[in-house]
Amino acid sequence: MNKQRTIRIMVLGEEKVGKSSLISALVSQQASERVPSVLHDIVIPTEDTRENVAISLHDTSSSSNDVMEVIKTMNRSDAAIVVFDVSRSISSQRLGYWLDLLKVTKVMPVVLVGNKCDLLPGGSEISRVQSVLRNYKFIVHSLECSARTLINVKKTFGLAQKAVLYPMAPLYDAEKKNVCFKTRMKPEDMDALLELVALVKAEGVATDTRGLRFDGFAYLSELAIEKNKPEHCWQVLRTIGYSDTLELELPHDLMDVPRDSNAAQYEMCELSAAAAQFLTAVFTQFAPLTQASIDDIFAIVPPPKRPTWTSLPLEEPHASLDMSAWLALWR
Repeated sequence: MNKQRTIRIMVLGEEKVGKSSLISALVSQQASERVPSVLHDIVIPTEDTRENVAISLHDTSSSSNDVMEVIKTMNRSDAAIVVFDVSRSISSQRLGYWLDLLKVTKVMPVVLVGNKCDLLPGGSEISRVQSVLRNYKFIVHSLECSARTLINVKKTFGLAQKAVLYPMAPLYDAEKKNVCFKTRMKPEDMDALLELVALVKAEGVATDTRGLRFDGFAYLSELAIEKNKPEHCWQVLRTIGYSDTLELELPHDLMDVPRDSNAAQYEMCELSAAAAQFLTAVFTQFAPLTQASIDDIFAIVPPPKRPTWTSLPLEEPHASLDMSAWLALWR
């Protein structure tokens, strides 16, 4: 579940491409004949969004005199919608200016949208900007829309919101460690999933435990990304404790040990029964506990945050810890 937050989306592009009309059409759910050249900031409250987030929309001026104000808006924004007029070729030729400005100011997810598709005699004109899509990797989506007929208006802003909540870029380099699901899968669904993975990545399936190994989970993540469904990956990663920057978030309420001001100077802490049970399960999973096994256990922990004893002075290359030695390290 997403924490309550505000997503700031800016809309920019050339004059008369329909930036203000797009925002107005989204908010009013109807086309407006008269729209100001630049709208004031508009906030859509959390109760009006499916993801329990507030959306702050920022219109921008295309005048060269206002470029510093546009740059300020960029630095405050989480995503950008870059608009061009599909009915005018000169409009798409100016896309590079706005995308370069984003590139040197603040790289963020960009939805490239060709407005006024209702004026086209037929067919799509988005192919005209394919070279743009190749040159600017931060463009996460491209589509055509119409502020006058409301075609793809909600989808345009929905894609920008999705790009912030479920960013694609970190997933390409992420080191994924485990797989889980928001709801428990039916046995037949799990069997079908394992069969699918086994056809392509036989080593990604653990036949003895009817589960996925790392390679299997990585393959499923690649499939989700290819199908433009990064939210599937993020639901897994956030469930197991990863932040938006792919760092493990440690729950402080579980990590902080309460102190008794009246306790003796040499106060001691003991493992709870649940903690000992968990550590025993980890030992069983990775036994024999060699240095390589310990490295695997702590692979998800950034090196600066690892306990100093994770590099053990084991005398023999294949020497290992027994259960009592493993538990003693935590006491």
